[in-house]
Amino acid sequence: MIRANAARYPISAQCRIPGVPRSTYYWMTGHPEAERVDPIAGDVRAVRHAGRGRYGVRKIKAALERRGVTASRRRIGNIMREQGMTSAYARKRSEPHRTRVNEARLANILDREFDGYEPRTHLASDLTYVRVGGKWAYACLLIGLANRGITGHSAGRARDASLVLGAFATLGFP
Repeated sequence: MIRANAARYPISAQCRIPGVPRSTYYWMTGHPEAERVDPIAGDVRAVRHAGRGRYGVRKIKAALERRGVTASRRRIGNIMREQGMTSAYARKRSEPHRTRVNEARLANILDREFDGYEPRTHLASDLTYVRVGGKWAYACLLIGLANRGITGHSAGRARDASLVLGAFATLGFP
């Protein structure tokens, strides 16, 4: 910035505004900052490529140690960050249960005619899951088809019958 405006403004005035000593400015112009490349950057790149881009810092460190190269995890992480390398990882997924009960053919009694019923006489349920703190949490909602509102609910860590029974327990029948 100072060098770009050297023709328009005196260098001493430009150095005074940000509080940079003139001697520092002149030293920096004579000694440009050299691009420093870590000597093990090529090894890190080679190990990552050999692992098909899946290796993270810990696995790269272990592979480098097997090759006889000693480096800290922090140093390897800095090299990866500077070179834009990230490790590939798979997300955990919850697979729905595939049972014969879910595949059974049931009669369509309501035939999508949801209007005209008393509240809490015709219900539909929804069971969903969300990842909380690294583990799966499940929520069961009971929806009244008469007014399309949530009439019962429950949540828990296990996807079992007690979750559905807990949702029915919140209905509050007399």
